Amino acid sequence: MMHQTLLVFFFCLFIAGIQTQFADDENPCTLAESCGACIRTSNKCAWCGAENFDKSAHHCDLLTTQKRRCEERYITYPQSEFKVDKQESWTSGDNLKPPVQVTPQQITWKIRPNDLRYFTLDFKQQDNYPVDLYFLLDLSFGVSKAETRPRLISLGEEIPKKMKGITNNFRLGFGTFVDKKLMPYIAWTPEIQEDRCQNPPCSDPHDFKNQLNISDSQTEFATQMKNALQTLSLNFDDAEGGIDGLIQALDCDSIGWRNISRRIIVYCSNSIFHLAGDGKFGGATRQSNLKCALKNNEYEYEKIYDYPSVSQLASKLREKKANVIFAVMDNVYKHYTKLAHLLDGAVVGVLQNQSENIVQLINDKYYVSIQILQAYHDHCIHIMLSFPRKIDSYHYIDVIQR
Repeated sequence: MMHQTLLVFFFCLFIAGIQTQFADDENPCTLAESCGACIRTSNKCAWCGAENFDKSAHHCDLLTTQKRRCEERYITYPQSEFKVDKQESWTSGDNLKPPVQVTPQQITWKIRPNDLRYFTLDFKQQDNYPVDLYFLLDLSFGVSKAETRPRLISLGEEIPKKMKGITNNFRLGFGTFVDKKLMPYIAWTPEIQEDRCQNPPCSDPHDFKNQLNISDSQTEFATQMKNALQTLSLNFDDAEGGIDGLIQALDCDSIGWRNISRRIIVYCSNSIFHLAGDGKFGGATRQSNLKCALKNNEYEYEKIYDYPSVSQLASKLREKKANVIFAVMDNVYKHYTKLAHLLDGAVVGVLQNQSENIVQLINDKYYVSIQILQAYHDHCIHIMLSFPRKIDSYHYIDVIQR
């Protein structure tokens, strides 16, 4: 657990016309002709409001000068004030409450124009930061080939055990995909589909189906994932509709994403993927709207909207602040590596007999995500707020102005 102190720079700047820069040894105050202008000119200036004030003197002058020739009760010299409104102790948080890693949480400043002030924030990295892990599985018939299905089943059984070495505050869920229920991707009648899937029988194809909401039931996750992989489905072409499924998994909060968690999707497949333009061959001509559209846990508008483009997928990943890990077989590794290069925070791993490499990728994504602290601040006229870019050799601050 790491504890660091951040020194934050806070400057109130009032701009009226053209601002002139003054050296420290000059007096910028004497040109001001009103109390307001005097206070805005410099934090060194004070206004004397006495009616019988010496006409040869300046109503606005340096505070040190005013103290010598003006009664204190007539001197206007506002000072900046600082107050801590909320300061909760550090906590690791739980499923319902986010961790408290920065203190104080709320402060009030009353800042004089052109005044430079600093305040400190204490940061402590908490253990067991929450992680939501969602598996997106290719359920096409190709998964039954040479060791793919056993490796996926092993992954579902081992991940819950090995996640405890990363964080105790994690939850799991999974969904599946095949392809759009349209020709030329899927058989156009149930009879043709049944004829092609006699031994063993196939399950109904779907573009995306949420099989299990994200929850802390590790046993149910492993059991249902194994059961789902027992009956596969079938499509005509080599490419699958997994990118449609990825968008739905990212955008549908109803599957159980927590607002306070790190979001990681593990996409598992041994096939390539459809992208924007491919859907037009089947009549799905509208550009993907990137919106959640689940009905009975299945994607409802697969026959209307085209597959997403790479840029649309990249945009959705940034919007949801999620990471994706492509866990794929050797035969498509190069295809997914090229895709991952175009997506922020995406990595690729080969599905192996054991799940150590995928666990390591999850571990890496977790620790990379907690390295960066995001500091949001709303744009304010006349206010300049500055954070240090680096806390220590490991933690960085990403400042986002809204």
